[in-house]
Amino acid sequence: MPGVDVTTTEDEPGSVLINVSIEASRVASAIESVLQQFASSTQIPGFPKGAKDIPKWVLLNNIDPNKAKGAVLEDLLEATMGEALEASGIADKAFEGTERIAETGEVLLTRVNLKEPGPITYGILVDVQQPTSWAGDYTNLSVEVEFPVGNNLDEEAVERAVGQAQKDAGNLRVEVSDGIVKGDVAVVDLQAVDPKSGNTIESATHAGFRLETDTDGWFDELLNGVMGMKVNEERVVECNFPPRWDPPELSETPAKFTITLKELFRWDLAQEDDELAARLYEGASDMAFAREAMLGEAKAARIEAFEKQLNESIGYALGDIFNTTIPRRMVEENGRQLYGARLLEMMTTGQINREMLERLSSEQMVSQYVQANIADLEKQTRADLAIAAVQEEQGLSVTPEEVEEEVENQIKDIERKEMATRAELNVDEMRDQAVQNLHRSKVFSFLRNHGVSIVVKDPDTGASVTIQRPEDYTKPGTKPVVDVGGGASSAPAAASSGDDDLIALPPEIEAMKGKEVDAALKERSLPRTGKVAERKARLAEAMAGES
Repeated sequence: MPGVDVTTTEDEPGSVLINVSIEASRVASAIESVLQQFASSTQIPGFPKGAKDIPKWVLLNNIDPNKAKGAVLEDLLEATMGEALEASGIADKAFEGTERIAETGEVLLTRVNLKEPGPITYGILVDVQQPTSWAGDYTNLSVEVEFPVGNNLDEEAVERAVGQAQKDAGNLRVEVSDGIVKGDVAVVDLQAVDPKSGNTIESATHAGFRLETDTDGWFDELLNGVMGMKVNEERVVECNFPPRWDPPELSETPAKFTITLKELFRWDLAQEDDELAARLYEGASDMAFAREAMLGEAKAARIEAFEKQLNESIGYALGDIFNTTIPRRMVEENGRQLYGARLLEMMTTGQINREMLERLSSEQMVSQYVQANIADLEKQTRADLAIAAVQEEQGLSVTPEEVEEEVENQIKDIERKEMATRAELNVDEMRDQAVQNLHRSKVFSFLRNHGVSIVVKDPDTGASVTIQRPEDYTKPGTKPVVDVGGGASSAPAAASSGDDDLIALPPEIEAMKGKEVDAALKERSLPRTGKVAERKARLAEAMAGES
């Protein structure tokens, strides 16, 4: 390669350092070009602007040397990095986008001599593919997903939302004569003691603790123990901490609680009427409509949450059987990308605004996240490499049309929530993320259609469901098809990752477009929420009931 010498050395496992030396003649040519640009744009005393016969020493005395050196470096690096990568012989093994300069900008500036040009050396660090192998058959995976299992979970979520709305629109009044009943708000002094040692359990000891007595599943034994207590009464309750407690070391351990009721409040709940319905769900005309619409959204949200958790479990299961060496720098860079993607997701869902996004994107915040999560990031990076390997081995590709549709949907969602305008978004970055997301989706769809066995385990009850094929998933409107702990129960619904629906629809509904489906649902006063496939399933169920 003319004017450039290249050698390579191993930097760390999975990473190569390309040592680049640019000959003095090429450096001198770059300096001459940069100085000519400065001469044409700088007003030099005694010379007309743009003069071409300015002596070099005069020009150097009238320009910022660091700016000139920076321009020289920019030209040389841009011209030689690609050449050096090709000449190194590792271009075909390099992970795309992992090339970075080994030295800092300050160090490189010291290597540029504008007056007496000499050779300039720098290094390029590149992550390269390492030998890979599979420790098992990825088409025969078995994964376990922790997710709530049982009947009527979505209905229960809707009723909790209704109850909360009744509180928000109601009043909380002081109760002085009656004892605690379920639903009251109690302010208590709470002291927890280890019955064996007699030591205070500091994390469970609180003064002025607000106790919501209708929080099912939080600490049922303790809540049952305070029922009937009156203001200023003291009571001792001995029980075990729940199985899932924070801190975990207290889970299922015994404790003796001394409880003093300081204040008691009781709700005057708002009535279930049309006004409450409109408060619960925009456009709802009555409570029946609001409940049905909220139920549709709850089911859709549960499907989405299960999909996300299932795909994550499949990715980790793939990583567990994928053997390769992973460069640490790749792990760190993957962490930065994951952090950025999560911030973007949080902005999309309305959890943060653009100002918060910029603040959370500072180098300090990113570095703290990476270092605090390095073990999990290595696990995630191995899973990502395994997913990419399956995608390549199976020839799973995405089309430009799929990418653009994904990006447009994201942009519309962000604009609809008024989080940012199209002009404020980095569309190229979103497009890269869309390609990655679509590839992953196709891999998960492939695996879930090729024999992956899925065990869904309820983290609280221990009940489990085994799902052998995607056709075993239940969806809104279907009857229970699996057994949980001896009784029929609906497994967490899982929507198809591909184009195939999991429910057979009548041809006339299958042929409908989204607007036609929405019109038919509106005629029947049914919610128009969820994906098109879910709305079609809702319409099919309604029409079946009419016949």
